[in-house]
Amino acid sequence: MSVRPGDLVAAHYLLARCDRDGVARIPFAERVAAAGAAGFAGIGVQPADYARSKANGLSDRAMADVLARHEVVLAEIDGAPWWPSDSSIVSAQDEVLRVGERFGVRLLNAAMPTIDGDGPTDADLAAALARLADRAASIGMLVGFEFLPWTSVRDVVHAHAVVSLASRPNLGVTVDVWHHSVSGVGTHGLAGVPGSDIVSVQVTDGVRDPSLSPLAETMVGRRLPGEGELPVVEVLRTLHAIGVRTPYSVEIVSLPHRHLALDEWAVLAAGSVREAVGQAGASPD
Repeated sequence: MSVRPGDLVAAHYLLARCDRDGVARIPFAERVAAAGAAGFAGIGVQPADYARSKANGLSDRAMADVLARHEVVLAEIDGAPWWPSDSSIVSAQDEVLRVGERFGVRLLNAAMPTIDGDGPTDADLAAALARLADRAASIGMLVGFEFLPWTSVRDVVHAHAVVSLASRPNLGVTVDVWHHSVSGVGTHGLAGVPGSDIVSVQVTDGVRDPSLSPLAETMVGRRLPGEGELPVVEVLRTLHAIGVRTPYSVEIVSLPHRHLALDEWAVLAAGSVREAVGQAGASPD
């Protein structure tokens, strides 16, 4: 089993219901069951979340059995270690790559960190991403470089420039609808990026609250497509027009919906994203 273009992936934050320290309140097996019942083809985890599941007694074999039972694949690992680019990162990468190989993971998502001071050059970032991509390529995985508006790589144009410098066939850009919509680079900037260089799409809507820090805002302001103020359909339509054909990773952290049972929330989230994709005419060709 593997995820295909147009399939839905339940990103880590969608079903984990993390606490303020980022620790998942919902066990892995419950997330997988909810994802499968709602029609998600895949699910995502973060390295620390995987480690906690193992520490709590859930073996790789048990994880694989749960995934198979609910016909869900482990599709992505969010927060893949890649920076700072020094020897300390290698052992952390070793474990993530082992998990990726064990479960046939499609994508490692490498988010841009917040770096104080002058920070690295684009060439430095590209070299570090290239090293991760080379290691991931040996076991058939893609790497998505995710720009974040509160970092020095804050938009899709800049992220694509870094990816182009790295020049690895399995390395591309991750486009999160929230991050793109607040980055200041509109449809024109997005349309200038080759679709083949975008390897992951994270779908969410949101409401803005300038009184919050950008990071806090993105963690509390996300909403279902159609419930917020972001141009979700326009972004999906533009991505489809430039030839992006990826699964859709659903990344919605919605405090107003936390009263819902997990199964109910999963169905609601999947349905709203499918509706947005349909409105955009962005279903697989």
